[in-house]
Amino acid sequence: MTTLLHVVRRTAVNCVAELRGAYTLKTWVFGWLVRMLAQVTFFALVGRLVGTPDAVRYLAVGNAVVLACLESTIVVLSVNDERAQGTLPLLAASPVGHTPVFLARGLQWAATGMVSSTVALLAVPAVLGVQYPVDRLLAALPVVWLVGLASYGYGCALAGLVLRFGRIDWLVLNVGYLLVMTLAGVNVPVAFWPGWLSWVAEILPVTHGLAAVRAVLDGTPGVLGGVVLEAAVGLAWLVVAYAGHRRFIAAGRRRGTIEFG
Repeated sequence: MTTLLHVVRRTAVNCVAELRGAYTLKTWVFGWLVRMLAQVTFFALVGRLVGTPDAVRYLAVGNAVVLACLESTIVVLSVNDERAQGTLPLLAASPVGHTPVFLARGLQWAATGMVSSTVALLAVPAVLGVQYPVDRLLAALPVVWLVGLASYGYGCALAGLVLRFGRIDWLVLNVGYLLVMTLAGVNVPVAFWPGWLSWVAEILPVTHGLAAVRAVLDGTPGVLGGVVLEAAVGLAWLVVAYAGHRRFIAAGRRRGTIEFG
């Protein structure tokens, strides 16, 4: 257990180093965060074109919360970097195992996603004239953070797929995120979709957490159920990720197909 904790701790240090290598505080705030706020504002302004305050409210909240998913799924790229950097075979040969590293490899993106969603939820609706009581906004934030964690489990599962087909990392990342953004109730209610697509939405992250966030902000029932379901979905995707990573390494060892670079 001590060795395992040491591996996770060192992986976390690596996550921080990777984040610092990608951004400074200035470039993250004025580059990435401003871009994310602009994205949320753009979709919310579609509600202005529709002409109803409820549409602005719906789109602003949905697109603010889904940012946590967008950034959390960047773990797909971080895990695939292990192949590009030539460290994948070393992780496969590690006596502790590769799984702790893979599952902690992109935690920095989950953290920044939570920050982006928090700022967007607090700022964009207010700028567009959508007013929520402060106590409800603060109560909604832990649910937003739960969405980020559930989405991270989803991203780790997508990373397991990318480990098998390394050249499709950007495709998997974008399709995986856009699937959530389309079906999870971000821009249109889940009930809008045909039955089988609604079923797909039920097993995606964000769907239940976003419904719980809306319930908190509107003061309606259903918060606890949404929170429990979101946590269950995130945990299920994490289990899928764990199994997928282990199966990939086991198959690579057996076939000798784990390559450098």
